Amino acid sequence: MPIHPTVAILQGLPESVVFVGLVFGLLGAGFHPGRTAFLGVLLLFLSFTVRAMGAPFPAHALFNMIVMSVVISLWSGLALQRVIFAWAAALTLLIAAEVSSTLLIQHLAWMTVDELAARPILWALAGWPQIIVLAIAAVWAYRHGGLKPFKGAAG
Repeated sequence: MPIHPTVAILQGLPESVVFVGLVFGLLGAGFHPGRTAFLGVLLLFLSFTVRAMGAPFPAHALFNMIVMSVVISLWSGLALQRVIFAWAAALTLLIAAEVSSTLLIQHLAWMTVDELAARPILWALAGWPQIIVLAIAAVWAYRHGGLKPFKGAAG
């Protein structure tokens, strides 16, 4: 399903930037706001493009995981396997938070997913609880210097 431009800006952009920040946080790669923001915009562009081409739902997530892991690995010098592992962990958290927050919003708003999706601003706002969860996880990971499984032998 293609992403509505309103949803891409109100929810997709913050979610993409926070997601990339979470990946860097899990890796213990340090806080680099410019790099994180740039890669978040790149992630949003890739997601928007793949979904606009009509790819089935999990295709954009897998495509983004591979492409962005390679980009992060090459840019930061981190081992590709570690980046893929951290990306997969962040994606797992995103999916759990997204499903939970969407179900909660549906219940509170008394709407189905289709009814929410028909209202782009409401649909975008429904995604903010998951963004907050990802942001809290990213800050926690940064404050702890990453998580041991993702930091490699030197961590």
